[in-house]
Amino acid sequence: MPLLGWGLSWLFDLGFPILEWFWPSNLIVQFIVGTLFGIVLGVIASWLTERSFMNSVKNRYHTLLSSLKFTWFDVFFISICAGIGEEILFRFALQSLIGVWLAALIFVVIHGYLNPKDWRISIYGCFMIVASAGFGYLARELGMLSAMVAHTAVDVYLLAQLKLEDKKPTFDSFEND
Repeated sequence: MPLLGWGLSWLFDLGFPILEWFWPSNLIVQFIVGTLFGIVLGVIASWLTERSFMNSVKNRYHTLLSSLKFTWFDVFFISICAGIGEEILFRFALQSLIGVWLAALIFVVIHGYLNPKDWRISIYGCFMIVASAGFGYLARELGMLSAMVAHTAVDVYLLAQLKLEDKKPTFDSFEND
C-alpha cells in the first residue's frame, strides 16, 4: 500500500514530506488526538458488531481471524503497518487527488465492507466510511501522523479484543480439563 501511495505521489508530483509526518511541530497533540479518536472508533465498531443483527458478520470475521492465531506482537505489528501504509495510500495520495469522502469510500470498498448481497456488512461499511473520513479530516487538519495513529489505535483495539475473546473460558474448555 505505501508503495502505491509513493507511486501516486511521484506520478502526480505530490511531494513526500515524510519528516513532517513523523516529527511534526504538534507531535504530542497528534498522538493524543489520534489515539483517542482511534479508541472511540474501536469502541463504536465493537458496539455495532455486538448488536444481535450483526451476529453472522461477527461470527464470520471472528472465525476467519481467530484461525490466524495472532500473537500480541502480530496485533501491534499488523496494526502499525496498516496504520502507516493505508494512510499513506488513502489519506496522502488518494485524498490529495480525489478528496476526503471519495477516498473514504474507496477505502471501505477495497476492504469489502460494502456488499449489496449482505446488508449487515454494508451497515458496518457505512460506519467505516464515516470513520475513514474522520481519518481524512485528522490528516488534513492536524497532520498525517494523527490519522496514522488513529488507524493504528482502532486496529489494535479491535484485534486485541478479538485476541482476548479467544482467551475467554468456555464450557468446552472446562469440559476438556
